[in-house]
Amino acid sequence: MRRMIPLLVFLFFISIAGVALADSQVSDFRCGSTLIRLGDSKYKVEHSCGPPFGREETGGGFHRGFPSGDWSYTEKWTYNLGPRDYVYELSFTAGDLVEIRRGGRGF
Repeated sequence: MRRMIPLLVFLFFISIAGVALADSQVSDFRCGSTLIRLGDSKYKVEHSCGPPFGREETGGGFHRGFPSGDWSYTEKWTYNLGPRDYVYELSFTAGDLVEIRRGGRGF
């Protein structure tokens, strides 16, 4: 039994790492031959990757990044890059890419 404890601890940490990697925030992703990065515009993303698999309007909110502290429009796009790649969720604020989340494998 004492020999099993290190193995169980190891398996526990491996399973936690797998869950953490299933949905993680990244700073860029490749779409064809173009590298999409934080700060890119909606136009660049759609021009490089085509229309998103899903598009969700998430409304607006106060954004401190603007010089005047304006109300800004937010939107989430989903790209499903197929079974050999991942599903990416892109968040835009005022037309600029502010967050990229990588989910599980695409379909």
